[in-house]
Amino acid sequence: MREYAIRRILLLFPQLFVLSLLTFGITRLVPGEPGIIAQASDAMAMADPRLEETIRLHLGLDRPLYVQYWEWLVSALRFDFGHSYVNLSMPVSELLRQRLGPTLLLTGTALVIATVGGTAAGAIAARWRNTWIDHSMTSFTFFFLSVPNFWAGIIALTIFAIWLDWLPSSGMSPPGEPRTVSSVATHLTLPASVLGLSLMATIARYVRSSVIEVMSEDYIRTARAKGLREGVVFRRHALRNALLPVVTITGLRLPILIGGSVLIERVFSWPGLGRASVDAALSRDYPVTMALVMLVGTLTIVGNLVADLIYGLLDPRIRDET
Repeated sequence: MREYAIRRILLLFPQLFVLSLLTFGITRLVPGEPGIIAQASDAMAMADPRLEETIRLHLGLDRPLYVQYWEWLVSALRFDFGHSYVNLSMPVSELLRQRLGPTLLLTGTALVIATVGGTAAGAIAARWRNTWIDHSMTSFTFFFLSVPNFWAGIIALTIFAIWLDWLPSSGMSPPGEPRTVSSVATHLTLPASVLGLSLMATIARYVRSSVIEVMSEDYIRTARAKGLREGVVFRRHALRNALLPVVTITGLRLPILIGGSVLIERVFSWPGLGRASVDAALSRDYPVTMALVMLVGTLTIVGNLVADLIYGLLDPRIRDET
C-alpha cells in the first residue's frame, strides 16, 4: 500500500504543472491584452497608447511569456496571486481565504448527503428488487439525473423558500445578524440538498447494480447455505462488497460537484468560490479567475487522489495491478 500511495502522490505534481500551464496559457489567449481591458474604464482610455503602455509596464506584460509564467507560478506556490483588477486593494489570496470556507462547507455537505442518501436508496432498491419500492426508487433517481442543478435550485427555492416559507432563500445567515451554527445550518440545507441530488441519484444507480451483481456470487449462496438470515447476508456480505464502486464514482463525479456549485451558489447567493468566479469572469478580473481555476483544479485532483487511495486500501487487487 505504501508503494501504491507513493506512486499516486508523485503523479500529483505533473498534473498540477499541466493545470498551471493551461490556466496561464488559456488566459493569455483571451482577445485583447489581459488586464488592459479590465483596467481601462472607457473606450477613450483604451485608445490612449500612453495609458495602455503604462498599464502593460505596471502589470509586467511587456516581458516574455515564459518569464511572466515563471513569476506567476513562483508566486502561486507561495499562495500569492497578486491583486484583483477590480479592487486593487484586495489581495486575491485574501479573497480566496474568505470564499474557500463556504464552498468547502457547501460541497462537503452535499457530498455527505449524496453518499449517505444514494447508498441507502440503492441498497433499498436492490433489497426489494422488482417491487414497487424498487420501481419508485428507480423513477426518482432517473428524474434527478435528468434535472439540471440550476433548474432544481430555482424550483426548490420557489417551493420551500417562497411558497412554504420553510427555509431561507439566500446567504449564510439573516442580513445584519452574526453567523451562528443554527443559522448557517438552516441556510445550508436547501443549496446543499439541491447540489447533492444528481450525485445521489448516480450513486443509487451504481449501488443497486453492484448489490444485485454481488447477490449472485458463490459466497452469498454459501452464506445462505450456512443458515444465515437474509438480512444478515445482505448487510454483512453483499452490501460491504458492493460499496466499492461508491468510492470510484464519488471520485469521478467530484469535479462535476465542484463545478455545479458555481450555479448553485449563484442561485442561492451563497458567498463561495463559485459566485466569486462568475463575478470575476463577468468583470474580466484575470488574477482572480486564474487563482480560482488553480484552486478548484487542485481540489479536484487531490479529491481524485484521495478516492484512489481509499479504493486501493479497500481492494488490494487495485494496488497490486498498478
